[in-house]
Amino acid sequence: LARLMASSRFSRLYHILREENNLVYGVSAHAALYPTRGTLSINGSTSTANLVKTFTILKKELMRIKKDGFSEEEMRIAKNIYESGLIFDQETPEAIAGFIENQQFWNLEILTPQEQLAGVHTTTEKEVHRIAKEVLDFKKLNIGLFGNMQEKDIETIRALFS
Repeated sequence: LARLMASSRFSRLYHILREENNLVYGVSAHAALYPTRGTLSINGSTSTANLVKTFTILKKELMRIKKDGFSEEEMRIAKNIYESGLIFDQETPEAIAGFIENQQFWNLEILTPQEQLAGVHTTTEKEVHRIAKEVLDFKKLNIGLFGNMQEKDIETIRALFS
């Protein structure tokens, strides 16, 4: 989900916020997954002048993802990017040890990169859409803003997501 949303310049939020609307300097999404919990974070940087418009478009796009999911083409691109990253991340013995150590630390089944890729390649649009519908819940949302913003903009954003 994070990769599809904003992990590269080919991702949905990058395309909408940066390429189509020129609102952000950058946008990314990250998932931190643990055996019983997890977080999904979306990070970006924009000017204060674009803040409300950026959040308005972001909410609209998150609602669209929750409603419609991702296209087959978006899935294909995200899987290819993931595969490339996994291969490049396995270039040194230290990286391979870190890969295994992370799985063992979290008490996960230790998978080889090939086994992990097999799981990624069998992930379907329907599965990702199911997760998006569960995770993209604005009642569980926390928003952190940094910078010199006007109180009226903060209140507008708060109202937008309440």
